[in-house]
Amino acid sequence: MKRVCARVAVAAAASGLFATDHVTHGAEGPRLVPWSPALAAIAFEIGRGPQVVGITQWTRLPPGESRPVVGDAHSVHLEALLAVRPDLVVLQSEPPAGLREAQRLYSALRVERLGLERLADIPRAARRLHELSGGDPQQPPPTITEFEQTIEQYQDRPPPPRRPRVLFIVGTEHPLVAGPATFVGDIIQLAGGDNAAADLPGRPGWNVVGLEHLWQSRPDILLVHAPTAEAAAARDWWRRRWPSVAGTVPRRIAVSDPSWLQPSLGTARCLGELARRLADDSAEDTATTAGVDQASARADEARRRCPGDSR
Repeated sequence: MKRVCARVAVAAAASGLFATDHVTHGAEGPRLVPWSPALAAIAFEIGRGPQVVGITQWTRLPPGESRPVVGDAHSVHLEALLAVRPDLVVLQSEPPAGLREAQRLYSALRVERLGLERLADIPRAARRLHELSGGDPQQPPPTITEFEQTIEQYQDRPPPPRRPRVLFIVGTEHPLVAGPATFVGDIIQLAGGDNAAADLPGRPGWNVVGLEHLWQSRPDILLVHAPTAEAAAARDWWRRRWPSVAGTVPRRIAVSDPSWLQPSLGTARCLGELARRLADDSAEDTATTAGVDQASARADEARRRCPGDSR
């Protein structure tokens, strides 16, 4: 009996009987369901927020916005998805369980996948989403061109005199590490650092790395990602833990901007933030070196003035 009721409910949703107030969204173009927080962020960044009729779990919307949750990374809430009558579901990874069933029940539903692994994928995905949602490919939104110009500016910068080794980690006991073949790895390189994860075992993408292996990375700077409310605790945890792992203590920076884990046009903020921090770090090293040189010069001058004094 329960199965029969579920099928009736799904059929009713597919026919629009469960339509909610959110169905009014998307009237100006294809009705979109971005199937990841990152794709939802991009949709709003390029001005397609009114066309978004559903989102997935953990999606953070701009202030004042709300949409029905129609699934998560692994599964579809079939009734909720069909109730918003989407024209297009945009995926970042493999299709979740139940999506093919949704297409079978709602033949108008189109599915497209947009990869977001590297930094260069972000404007490419944004342009494609702009086109899929009815935009003119020859007239991309300013947010896309601004992102591309920002990346070009950093690419055209002269190389720094010294590249600090930077390790980006998420979590504590079983940290997730950003390898060189990730958008975070690209950010580190463009900002003027070297990704210390290149020396760690595992794939060049995202990896869970045991604490016993982390010492191999020998970072100068440890970027610890944590939610704002947990940033201080995560920083303190690594401050206590790292010496027992590697015997040395790198400088630590706690970051909390969700764009560090959510590749979108807002990721340009992360690039700018890290570049400033690395520049400040380099300036401090330069000032320290200059101070040592000045002290050494003063000592030499004193010895020349008092050649008989060996102290």
